[in-house]
Amino acid sequence: MPVFIHPEQTVARHAFLLQQKLRSKEERIIELETENALLHLKLAEWYGHICRKTEERVPTGQQEQQRLHPVLVNLLTEVHVLRQNLADLYSAYVGFSSELEQQSRGFLEQVNSVCCSIQDRSVDVRNLQAQVVDLEKSLHEEKERYKNEKQRRKVLHNTLIELRGNIRVHCRVRPLLHLDAGLCDTDVLPRSTLSEKVVHAVNEDTVVVECSRSGNPPMNKVFEFERVHGPNDSQKTVFEDVRPLLTSLLDG
Repeated sequence: MPVFIHPEQTVARHAFLLQQKLRSKEERIIELETENALLHLKLAEWYGHICRKTEERVPTGQQEQQRLHPVLVNLLTEVHVLRQNLADLYSAYVGFSSELEQQSRGFLEQVNSVCCSIQDRSVDVRNLQAQVVDLEKSLHEEKERYKNEKQRRKVLHNTLIELRGNIRVHCRVRPLLHLDAGLCDTDVLPRSTLSEKVVHAVNEDTVVVECSRSGNPPMNKVFEFERVHGPNDSQKTVFEDVRPLLTSLLDG
């Protein structure tokens, strides 16, 4: 899972590290300056010592000077090295300060841009929240409207069912199947009469049944129903006719 780091925390961390580096540089400069001052004091002490020795031992001044000359040279060399180190450290301190100022300025610009972006996002979020509130209100209104319309439809549907009659008889005539010939005794009737069509759907409410027999005159019987479905009617057609009854049954 990714961890989100706030830009202000990153800037604060960089600033803290840079301040620590700057503080260490400043402490080093103070140490070098202290060493330089100590060396100057030591040089002054040696110089005073030489002067006193020279006054006390004028005849042996040249010998003493020759003896102290290497010490003075070493001290001057160390002072020169310390001055050079101090100059280098000061130049590094100046460069580091300028770099720290540039980085701080860049971080400040990034923080300002991020703050502006956050403000823009906040405005977008408030707009989205307002839209969500409006949609929830519209949804609630639509639910109430749907509830009222559903109740009204139920009342109208029940009224329509009562007007059409609570008890209705439907008739469906199925087509002949190739297995119908095998359901009867072929020794009694010829095969041509076994699959003969004897029920006919005349229209949507009338069925004609052929009752003719061998040796008797043809005779047809007519039956009427609330609805007649012929052999060509599909299951969907039949369901569409009985759907209102099922809906009224489910509505209670």
